[in-house]
Amino acid sequence: VQPGTVKELRQTTHQGVRIQALVMEIDDQLSIPAYLLTPEGKPETTSAVIAIHGHGEVEPCIGLRDDYHRQFGLKMAQAGQRRLGEEQGKD
Repeated sequence: VQPGTVKELRQTTHQGVRIQALVMEIDDQLSIPAYLLTPEGKPETTSAVIAIHGHGEVEPCIGLRDDYHRQFGLKMAQAGQRRLGEEQGKD
């Protein structure tokens, strides 16, 4: 199995964390949108935690809004851990 192509759609910085919107192309009929959160000013690492937010929208997880998710993805990155999380479809 060959790894798919990853395309960066956009990038921003929020509260000391670089947020990259990505699309992972699995094959001609399947792609997975995701967000990669990387702490700014920390040593680069090739490892990441895959953090799945369960349901709903991704914005609260990456710190762009707060709700019961408590911005856990943003807080993980602020603590120094690179975080990858998929964007799930809208409910």
